[in-house]
Amino acid sequence: MVEERFAYSIMKAILPCPQTTLARTDTPWRHPLLRQGLFLAGLAAGWGMAAMAADAGLLWQIGQPDGKNSEFALAPGRYGEFRVDGLFIVGRSEAKRDWPYAHPGPADTWAGGVPHTFTVVFGLKEVPAAVECRLKLDLLDTHAGSPPRLRIELNNQSSEWSLPRGGGDASIFGEPQKGRRHQLVVLFPTGALKPGDNELRITTLSGSWLLYDWVGLEAPVGLELAPVAGRTLVDLVQAPPVLIERDGKLYQLIRLTLRH
Repeated sequence: MVEERFAYSIMKAILPCPQTTLARTDTPWRHPLLRQGLFLAGLAAGWGMAAMAADAGLLWQIGQPDGKNSEFALAPGRYGEFRVDGLFIVGRSEAKRDWPYAHPGPADTWAGGVPHTFTVVFGLKEVPAAVECRLKLDLLDTHAGSPPRLRIELNNQSSEWSLPRGGGDASIFGEPQKGRRHQLVVLFPTGALKPGDNELRITTLSGSWLLYDWVGLEAPVGLELAPVAGRTLVDLVQAPPVLIERDGKLYQLIRLTLRH
């Protein structure tokens, strides 16, 4: 089955550069703000790390945890060509084609000035009753002055995370080694996974961009992937706060993303 992605824009705005460069902060790259990165809020609710068995394995991954981004679309510095949010179908997609190295935020006018959602779709065979999983995001950098706040959703489970300040704009311009690296780990509770198709969504709610190094989902050994069922969905409808005048009439810009 052939994967198709469509991005339809009534009007495109081409904006040349990311947010204004801001000075490097003195924050160490292993920022204490997110040492709670194992979802401490979930511990009190019974989402404890103890439930993740020691024999947990990697269910799927995007990229390589190597401090580089050459395996991603548009890397290392073509952020200005960003047009479509990342959509990765496990078993069919390729990071070089389908997962941009830079994930914009609403503060990034070069990407439309709206929230952006990157999505991973994966199928599972049988899912035992008591199965937890752990998402890991290895990031090369975030915007130095306005790092993003994320909403991370796995099917019907979601949480929000504020990322620390990054190292500056050199990384998004094509020098990832100058970024300030960070890892975010999110534990999802029993019931988050289901047999059949599963959907992970990473949305920038506010702030500016982040740069990917690696994304991976850990789950108990023995959990098996299954082919993703073919379907066509309206994935995203965006209406940037811009009106266009044509022949004396005002038109609202709409960006509609379909996936099949």
